[in-house]
Amino acid sequence: ERGVATRPPPTVPVAGTVNQWRMYDAYVEELNAQNRLQSNQQTSWQQCENEKRATETPQGKDADSLSSMKWAVKLTERVVNHNTEVETYHKFRFCKAAGTPGEAAVLPLWQFHFSKVKKKDVTGLKWNPRYSDLFAAGYGSFEFQRQGSGFVCCYSLKNTGYPEYFWKTESAVCSIDWHPHNPSLLAVGLYDGMVLVFDIHTKDRKPTHASTVKVNKHTDPVWDVRWDGDDSGSAFRFYSVSGDGRVTSWTLMKNKLESEEVALLKLDYSQLTSPRDSAEATALVGSAGGTCFDFHPSQSHVFIVGTTEGVIFKCSKNYSGQYLQTYLGHDMSITGVEWNPFHPRVFISSSSDWTVKIWEESLTSPVLTFDFEMAVGDVRWAPSSSTMFAAATADGTVHVYDLAVNRRKQISSFKVSEKQQGQLPKKDERDRGQALMQTELEK
Repeated sequence: ERGVATRPPPTVPVAGTVNQWRMYDAYVEELNAQNRLQSNQQTSWQQCENEKRATETPQGKDADSLSSMKWAVKLTERVVNHNTEVETYHKFRFCKAAGTPGEAAVLPLWQFHFSKVKKKDVTGLKWNPRYSDLFAAGYGSFEFQRQGSGFVCCYSLKNTGYPEYFWKTESAVCSIDWHPHNPSLLAVGLYDGMVLVFDIHTKDRKPTHASTVKVNKHTDPVWDVRWDGDDSGSAFRFYSVSGDGRVTSWTLMKNKLESEEVALLKLDYSQLTSPRDSAEATALVGSAGGTCFDFHPSQSHVFIVGTTEGVIFKCSKNYSGQYLQTYLGHDMSITGVEWNPFHPRVFISSSSDWTVKIWEESLTSPVLTFDFEMAVGDVRWAPSSSTMFAAATADGTVHVYDLAVNRRKQISSFKVSEKQQGQLPKKDERDRGQALMQTELEK
């Protein structure tokens, strides 16, 4: 059998004596060997870490020193700028321009320049809702044949010589707006129909969100953008109006924008003709190009929209298929509309037909009309007075009216710059310090 044929394994006789101290010595020797192995591993790991730190320490020190140096240089630049224009800062903070009875005096303060935006028009201005010294300016062109790239610059009154932040866009900028509750977000509307969202907290000079053809972007220039003031929702939302006749809602998702059509502006030409010709124009219904809009201060779902045809529509986000009211009175494109911040039923409008009109929402005809000698580029109510407003005309002049003082004559009128024909200035007002901004062409 195989079991019998197999050779047995070799054996070695072993003899010895085993007791407790021999067992103890064996365990101690085994423990010492494990400790020596662990110590060798820790030493090699420390050597690797020391070598890694030796290679990374200079770079870390350089980064820290550059960061601290950047802040020091920025602070020094602000101090030098303040010392250079100390008289202007004192005028802004303490001085009050003396005016005659019934008239107001305007004190000029600063001019903001940037070398990269030369020969571009300022197409939008907006003060930051939280930081009272910061405002944003959008750059583009009012000439149809001179469209190119655009810029968005954020200037601070602490340093008037150079913008705090700036971004370049592929198309000209037409409109901008800060988020009312998250002041780092800036919505931008472009001439090619795109809308962008920038965050000043990010170091990257690229938009965090941008509209594309996939999300049904506008096909005409985006003339106005407005953030939704309701912060009850979890997602941020803003609205845009374009020359293609659409009012669109944009919701900021994680990596994209989602669009929803709020209203499609349709113009019934029978309303614009005389009663004799209304029968022939009844069937003529087309899209109206939107130019500007503003939300009601107390009813967030109600808004008014100005059009290129001179018609103002009162709309609601809850009823996108029909208008709440139609206001006829302007003969040319609407350039600005705004609700009165104190009177919920009154709003104001400006137009290229050389007029500014004040409306009461229940009436289809204007309550007051103010005539100018040229096209009006924009109009805004004063944030601290229910009877005061300012209008900017195409020649670079700002006209300030106070209805409580004089309804027929402006209380102040001052020329900011020489404007070329066809370039309508934009402006914005701020409550703190009674400051008003007026734009001009960068030369």
